[in-house]
Amino acid sequence: MILVRLPGEVRDIFREWLLRHFPDRVGHVMSLVRDTRGGRDNDPNFGTRMTGEGAYAVLLRQRLDIARARYGLGKPIPPLRTDLFVPPAIDDGQMSLF
Repeated sequence: MILVRLPGEVRDIFREWLLRHFPDRVGHVMSLVRDTRGGRDNDPNFGTRMTGEGAYAVLLRQRLDIARARYGLGKPIPPLRTDLFVPPAIDDGQMSLF
């Protein structure tokens, strides 16, 4: 899971979008973002900037884990079978000499 990140000018674009489409929810959404970012709109620290921290981030992670288990999304991806690949024949109009 990658929690919403609002670095630099993205924060202003996101807020403007929220104001335009969900003006009654701007305060609540930004409050949740700050709860997962140590009180800030963005967390630049490696290790927490993608996942967030705090109770709401833990809740989101738990919900994601439940959904992954329910829909079988936690299974490893099988290895790619390259032996099934056959390059397409190229017909460029040029005849072969051999």
